[in-house]
Amino acid sequence: MRGTFGGVAYYTVKPDGYRLVVTLTPSGAETPVRFVATLAPGQSVTLSTPRKLGEPALEVRFQHKGESLLVEVPDSPPRLGEVAD
Repeated sequence: MRGTFGGVAYYTVKPDGYRLVVTLTPSGAETPVRFVATLAPGQSVTLSTPRKLGEPALEVRFQHKGESLLVEVPDSPPRLGEVAD
């Protein structure tokens, strides 16, 4: 997420779905926050952080779609993470 957080996201393929791991560090903080979810085909999860009053939240959405993990960030083109065999 731009500006407020720095971080990294990755996934691994598991028998029950894609195990998504997102690690974020808020600006100026020493302790990161980790989010872990397993997404079955068709499932999605959205991470969101509020902004100033009247401004829309910053969001990133991860969706397990077919053989890919779709990453959507508002105001950015969608990116596909292809599954490596």
